[in-house]
Amino acid sequence: MYNGLVRLNVQANEAWSDITVQLKGAMILSQISLTTVKGYATNTKKRLRRGHRARTQALNAHGVKENGSAETNSAKTLKSLFAVAENYPQTAG
Repeated sequence: MYNGLVRLNVQANEAWSDITVQLKGAMILSQISLTTVKGYATNTKKRLRRGHRARTQALNAHGVKENGSAETNSAKTLKSLFAVAENYPQTAG
């Protein structure tokens, strides 16, 4: 009977050890996911700021040369923003 209790105790300890390993693995994956999302958010934020600056520059442009330069810059920025938007499909609603 004693040996049976010792065996069950060892099995319980092994089970808890397995659970701990799984939880640590889940925490590592969670951290990796958070880091990835943070990177995408930073990149998207930079693109949006560039888009805002390009729009402001285009709205404040005077003269043919300045307008042309502002519109070219604005078009490049919009292409970049559209590429990001295509990678984030939206739900209807």
